[in-house]
Amino acid sequence: MKRNLLFILFAIMALVLTGCDEHNSPEKNASEENQETTSDEAKDPLQFDEDFQKTISVGYQEGIVEVNFVANALWIASVDESANEWLKVSPKSGKKGKQTLTILYEENDQEEAREGGITISCGDLEVSIKLWQAKKGEAEPEGPDFEFTSGETFERNVFSDAGSKTFYFNSKVNSWIATSSVDWLTVSPASGGKGGITLTINFS
Repeated sequence: MKRNLLFILFAIMALVLTGCDEHNSPEKNASEENQETTSDEAKDPLQFDEDFQKTISVGYQEGIVEVNFVANALWIASVDESANEWLKVSPKSGKKGKQTLTILYEENDQEEAREGGITISCGDLEVSIKLWQAKKGEAEPEGPDFEFTSGETFERNVFSDAGSKTFYFNSKVNSWIATSSVDWLTVSPASGGKGGITLTINFS
């Protein structure tokens, strides 16, 4: 039976991140060297500045963005194959310590906005960064369909049998998840962080 109207309803919820105080102390007879090793192992492989965003929005002209972080081991950075003609990173790898990754993007001379992904890998941790570049002549990508602050629900009507719909929104929380209330509708990505997000809704 043909479906003339699909009602889309799903909730985007902020994750509550709960920190745990660390009360463990080294053995009384442990050496200073062992204490430092234990401390390093307890740290996340990659630690970013407080203002770090996993989604970066830029204008159509060429430019650079710098991402500062501390690595706890050797690390590598790569660009998605779909964007490697216009998006570069430097350096592509590094050692332990304070680091600055420079993201270089070329001018967008197309009539559509584009996006590219960068992945930073360190140990068993991978951090993905998405760069969203405005179309030709635009100072910034088109504004979001809505802004998301905390636990909220939004609704959209789609007149179609099957297909997909893309929304762009601005998340003001550090972590979020998106869920569907029906089995014929899926969302991608299902989670993300602070900043501009491109959300694709697929319905059958």
